[in-house]
Amino acid sequence: MEEFQRPPEAPVFEPSEEEFADPIAYITAIKPIAEKTGICKIRPPPNWQPPFALDVDSFQFSTRIQQLNELEARSRVKLNFLDAMARFWELQGTHLKVPIVDKCNLDLHKLHKVVHEEGGFDKICTEKRWSYISRKMGYDPTHSHASVGSLLRSHYEKTILPYDLFVQRTVQKVQQDVLVEPRSCASDPDFKVRKSKRCQGESAKVCVSDDTMEMKKLLFKSPGPKMSQNGARATAPETRASKDEHHRVVPDIETIYCLMCRGGDAEEYLLLCDGCNAAYHTFCLIPPLVVIPVSEWLCPDCLAKECHIMQDEVFGFEQNEKLYTLESFGQMADRFKADYFNRPPHLVPVDEVEKTFWRLVTSLDDEVIVEYGADIHTALHGSGFPWKDRILSPEHEVYSKSPWNLNNLPNLPNSVLSQINVNISGMKVPWMYVGMCFSCFCWHIEDHWTYSINYLHWGEPKTWYGVPGGYAEEFEKVMKRTAPELFQGQPDLLHQLVTLLSPTVLMENDIPVVRTDQHAGEFMVTFPRAYHAGFNQGFNLAEAVNFAPADWLSFGRHCVENYKHLKRHSVFSHEELLCRMAATVENIDPEIAVKTAEELGVVLEQERTQRDQLKRKGIAFSEHESFELIPDDGRVCCVCNSTCFLSAVTSPAKPGKLVCLEHAENLCSGHWMDCCLRYRYTLEEMKSLKTYAERRSQKYLTWKESVESALDASPERRPRQSFYVKICAVSNSLSLQELMIFVN
Repeated sequence: MEEFQRPPEAPVFEPSEEEFADPIAYITAIKPIAEKTGICKIRPPPNWQPPFALDVDSFQFSTRIQQLNELEARSRVKLNFLDAMARFWELQGTHLKVPIVDKCNLDLHKLHKVVHEEGGFDKICTEKRWSYISRKMGYDPTHSHASVGSLLRSHYEKTILPYDLFVQRTVQKVQQDVLVEPRSCASDPDFKVRKSKRCQGESAKVCVSDDTMEMKKLLFKSPGPKMSQNGARATAPETRASKDEHHRVVPDIETIYCLMCRGGDAEEYLLLCDGCNAAYHTFCLIPPLVVIPVSEWLCPDCLAKECHIMQDEVFGFEQNEKLYTLESFGQMADRFKADYFNRPPHLVPVDEVEKTFWRLVTSLDDEVIVEYGADIHTALHGSGFPWKDRILSPEHEVYSKSPWNLNNLPNLPNSVLSQINVNISGMKVPWMYVGMCFSCFCWHIEDHWTYSINYLHWGEPKTWYGVPGGYAEEFEKVMKRTAPELFQGQPDLLHQLVTLLSPTVLMENDIPVVRTDQHAGEFMVTFPRAYHAGFNQGFNLAEAVNFAPADWLSFGRHCVENYKHLKRHSVFSHEELLCRMAATVENIDPEIAVKTAEELGVVLEQERTQRDQLKRKGIAFSEHESFELIPDDGRVCCVCNSTCFLSAVTSPAKPGKLVCLEHAENLCSGHWMDCCLRYRYTLEEMKSLKTYAERRSQKYLTWKESVESALDASPERRPRQSFYVKICAVSNSLSLQELMIFVN
């Protein structure tokens, strides 16, 4: 097992009381340093100590159940492989046996992976390279590699090769017939989710030596009766093919024949599939069955369908039905940590907990399950910060108005999110998190690549890891290269917050990673597109929310383009937000106004290019559409799931569907003349909107430049009094808020 390498520390900032007055201005000031690491910690001035305002007597919450070794990408790939192969053998009427090699249980997944990397079973046999395979598997070089290699070949041929042949010959055929496009569990409510408990039901017998926990943890559906002693088929329980019937209909023995050889002889070796009643000789199957199965058996086609269903199941956390209070959860959390480390919780060093955490998530032999009270809506349960709309003491009232109160921060004038009229839970409205030792949040980036801020109200530390936003694509490549199997059916896996990868592996792949321990009373800030993850050292309570300074607008545009590629739904329409701010530019923060004008110019050019392309392809009809009056789910591109606002294309041949301009080909190919361009603004109207925003922002920029120039000049070169009179005259047309932002 790899040794955990502790990453370097993230930067820590300690603002003065003056700097602490405006959180977004301060975070913007430290950005040149902090964004290089993706995350940073902010310690408030000593006198800033908000009271904990949550009503603990009425507060109740449910938790997510996390089995730690299922969270790490490589561990989950291995467990999935063993699950699938054990299920394959179980449905063949036998039990998976883990062989012993060199006095240890053979790592079947590693052997399978090494053999495939070296060209496959046939190629290795032809080139007689099994001794090389044994060395690559890490077996003791002092032993005879020839003998170990022979054992590996024998075990692969008996245990893994039949599963390989099955996958190659049957699953591909079924996928061609019934496979639909990979779905996202976030966008499809009917998508099957595999809970963190791997399967429900009784455990099937797995033959394995006593010194491993690996195979003992694999759970399967209990088998049913298969074959009577005289070779005749026993009546089977309800099956997949007849789940709506009370009894299974067994065909007359005289009408049964093998679908492989078309023969009806050797009746004692004819098997009836529990899924479809198809018959096969045991010796006609690939691979042949040596013995008659004594439990549930499926034919190749039904087995392929069953395994495809398993592939459809995506990983997710199981939600605990039990409700906790803070007191009951805290008692459970403290008892768990004390029992695990055999000492009082507060006496366990943070570095010991950290090393133990990464050992547990990468170990198949240690099954540790914890609970995490995550994503608790403050709109329903209350916030840890004082709220403005309640009767408060003078002390509470001060903090209820503080810009660092996470209920206020997203809606500050210099946050773009203040221009979104709806309360988006988790983005504009904070969520709370109640943690225990080892409970964790997996690698992810924020929705729309916004900034995020997290405040730890009280309790034991929270350990964080961060990757700079500039390395996001490289980070994703490493994740996909490390566990490609997880991404094949779930391309948006990293958006599901269910996957970890050790910082040690990331750093070995040249991904910069930093870490820090967030203590009670400290803020953590994450920057746009910065992947971050972490875990709790013990019982604690934190609160988090998103915000978006002016410089976020360009990140938001690139994020929407990325979402299109992933076919991921947006939380809100970025184009609609831009246009709304441009139309009311006189009422928004001047720095936001400047960025709005810049971004609107980029969007205008993209829109002009795409509309011109559609005209050249033959779209002649166009019609105005007030997209903002249509619910978001009614204006989603049916190809990329983006939310349309500036324009969309419809076709009478496919009523009820629309596409963004980028995917018009998917809807209109072959009948462009019949399609219609629906637009919110004409290009001239968009140009006027952009010009209006530019004039307002230019007025501010001119004023700002003049003041900066005057203040930077030496005393003997400063302008006369008439200049300051002129500056004041210009500033009279700006709001007090704009002036204060500049002064700060």
